[in-house]
Amino acid sequence: MTRVSPDEMTARRDEQLPALLGAVLFLAVLAVEAPVLIGPAVVMGLALTRMEHRRARRWQGVA
Repeated sequence: MTRVSPDEMTARRDEQLPALLGAVLFLAVLAVEAPVLIGPAVVMGLALTRMEHRRARRWQGVA
């Protein structure tokens, strides 16, 4: 295993820091925005499923 000087370790860490911060920021935004984007789609899907269920029951003469 190659020994790395403390200055080189610091330099490597400093190079990786922007990518790490970018990933953390991306995940934070995704955590906030995902419910906003997914929620209405789920509600609309449930509403359409309910409408189709009612239509099918009406067509069968049940409801």
